Amino acid sequence: MTRIISVVLIGKAFLVKAGLEAFLSEFPYVSVVAAFDGSEAGLDKRILEIKPDIVMVNPGNDDPLLMPLLQALSKEPSVYLMALAGEDISTEVQGKFARVANLMMDKMELTNLFKQVLLEKGLQFLPEETDHKLSEREDDILKHVAYGLTNQEIADKLFLSIHTVTTHRKNITRKLGIKTVSGLTVYALMNKLVTPAEIEKRN
Repeated sequence: MTRIISVVLIGKAFLVKAGLEAFLSEFPYVSVVAAFDGSEAGLDKRILEIKPDIVMVNPGNDDPLLMPLLQALSKEPSVYLMALAGEDISTEVQGKFARVANLMMDKMELTNLFKQVLLEKGLQFLPEETDHKLSEREDDILKHVAYGLTNQEIADKLFLSIHTVTTHRKNITRKLGIKTVSGLTVYALMNKLVTPAEIEKRN
C-alpha cells in the first residue's frame, strides 16, 4: 500500500491555509491531516503525537507563541519545517525552517519548490514497490514528462508523432488518475522511473 506523506498546516490566516490545502491536493500521496491557527495549548505535543512528515507554517512575527513552538518542533528530526511567509519574516524565525516559500510566489514557483521538498523528504519513505500499471512505452513517456519536456519535445526525442504522445499522455492520466505534471513527477519518482539527480540535471 502506498505510503502517504502527511502534512500539518499552521497559521492564523484562513485563506492562506485553505489555499495551501487546495494546492497540496494536486499532489498524489500527500494528505493534509490537521490544521491549526498556532494558538492552541500544547500544540507542539499535539503535532508530535500526529507525527506528520511536513509541517507548513504561515508565521506571524508578532505571535509570542511562535518561537517556542518552532524551537520545540525543530528539535524533532523527523519533522520537516517549511514556511510560507511574506517579506517581513525575521531572520530568527526564518532560521528555524528547512525551506521558506514567499507568499508572492506564483503557482509554478511554489510547485517547483514543493517538488524539491518531496525530493528531500518524501524519498526517504517511498515504498519498495507500487501497483505499477503502465506499459513500457508509457513509462518512457512518463519519464520525459517528469523531466519537464513538452509533448512536442517528447515526440521529437522519441521519434513519435505529437498525436501518439498526446494519446499516451491521456492513457497515463486515465490509468493513474493523476492530472498534474507535479503529480506525475512524484509518481515517476515513487516507481523509480527517474531519480532526483536526473530531474535536477535537466532543470
